[in-house]
Amino acid sequence: RKKYMPTYRKPKYTAAQSQEIKMRALEVIVNSTVAMTIDEIQKADLCLSGATPQKIARELGDLAEFGMIEKIKNKAGRMTYMSIETAERYRNIVSPRKGSEDNETVD
Repeated sequence: RKKYMPTYRKPKYTAAQSQEIKMRALEVIVNSTVAMTIDEIQKADLCLSGATPQKIARELGDLAEFGMIEKIKNKAGRMTYMSIETAERYRNIVSPRKGSEDNETVD
């Protein structure tokens, strides 16, 4: 019986392709005023339709880690992505701040 050495697998995407996927997905999200799923992001940019949803999720995860976008689960349990600006606007609509927190007194 032969023992096989683990083989090196060539990455499916080059570093340049990964960067392009990341930047195109970021552009779609920043130009949107709503939270988007990966399917919606792919439909918004023709070049992203060739990338797998797993790859896009990986790149979006990196962007979220860098604080460039926000990752939020919707009511249906699906992961959605939105720009920081859109997320801030959404938070202010859902729970508007009542007065300034600086004026609170401490007992």
